[in-house]
Amino acid sequence: MDQQLICELNLALIPEAELASRYIAFSRQMAGRYPSVIQLNGVTPRVAFTPHVTLYQVPVQVRDLPGLHAALLDVAARLRGSGSAQRNTAPTRTRDRSKSATRTQRG
Repeated sequence: MDQQLICELNLALIPEAELASRYIAFSRQMAGRYPSVIQLNGVTPRVAFTPHVTLYQVPVQVRDLPGLHAALLDVAARLRGSGSAQRNTAPTRTRDRSKSATRTQRG
């Protein structure tokens, strides 16, 4: 059996830290009143339950990640060149099968 490691990549909007902190406080309040499986707990990278809105999610084989990174850099360069990129938006992930998935964070 040939098993391959797959990552789930997201195109997600991450709120600014102040707004995210309000969502986290509300999540804690609700978890105190009602049993919860998931509770928002942070806004820093590598935190499992960061407040966000997922726009697109895609499974990607780990072996394809370098190609996805290259494709994202290409898309970002083209957007910057056309003036379409928004200020304070930093794409961090993409996929290489005619569609792209990026995670953006406003800073």
